[in-house]
Amino acid sequence: MTPQRSNSRNGLRRGITVGTAATLLALGQPQSRAETPPQTLEPGILRVCLYAGFAPFSRKDAAGRFVGWDVDFLEDFAHSQGLRFQPVSMNDYIGIWEKPAQGFCDIAASGISDTPERRVAAGPETEWSLPYYSVLRAFLVRSADAHNLTSIEDLTGRTVIVTADSTADHDVRNRLERAGITTTTILLTTDEEDAARQVRDAPESGEPFAYGGGLGSAQYLASELGGLAVVWPHCNMLSDGSEVDEPFSWVVRARDAGLVEALDRFILSPTTPYEGAAT
Repeated sequence: MTPQRSNSRNGLRRGITVGTAATLLALGQPQSRAETPPQTLEPGILRVCLYAGFAPFSRKDAAGRFVGWDVDFLEDFAHSQGLRFQPVSMNDYIGIWEKPAQGFCDIAASGISDTPERRVAAGPETEWSLPYYSVLRAFLVRSADAHNLTSIEDLTGRTVIVTADSTADHDVRNRLERAGITTTTILLTTDEEDAARQVRDAPESGEPFAYGGGLGSAQYLASELGGLAVVWPHCNMLSDGSEVDEPFSWVVRARDAGLVEALDRFILSPTTPYEGAAT
């Protein structure tokens, strides 16, 4: 699949289809403050599970506070519903989509790709919001290697770092298997900034060679750290070899009556744009 061109400055594009939007418009537009707040785990509080390893969507600042695009948007959403935003820090990304059903939080966020496998894992006690973005896969390499990674074959015999159980993890493994490449070493991380630094500061052997992640995250890290190039933007590859668009959605606790409906209205509202959105 040829990646669609993005109109946003961060390589992300609006992920709501015309048909889906038309269906949800019947729900109406959000008011500045909901007359009756949606049900949540704790009255008056919106608990949001967040993982700090996916800037610019979700990270921690120098004071240890959660910041990022997902955080800003959901803070605004909480305020619109008369709720207090409360982050719930997750040490690992793996299974964050299962946390609302387990009672850890009302919403799970942090750049979660909406895939059939994750919907099954999250279970019937969760609902998924409308997609709010579609993101491309990409790699970070040293600036000197900017022209040395354009396809999966260029990872033959090299070492690549990915976040465990992320879409990047599955994408690279699926591509390697389809290409019959068995000599690539995959290292797992829970800190993508540390992974990017490892690539940038690699010894003369040039390993690790690359970090794989989302295009927006790669662009952010390259800008923040310097000495890195963003290469090979591409669609996500599934295990059957098909290449697909990759929407991001938020995962909502199903028992929170009215919450996913309110969130969908907020996503659709033209007055509440996500920071990286095309305008």
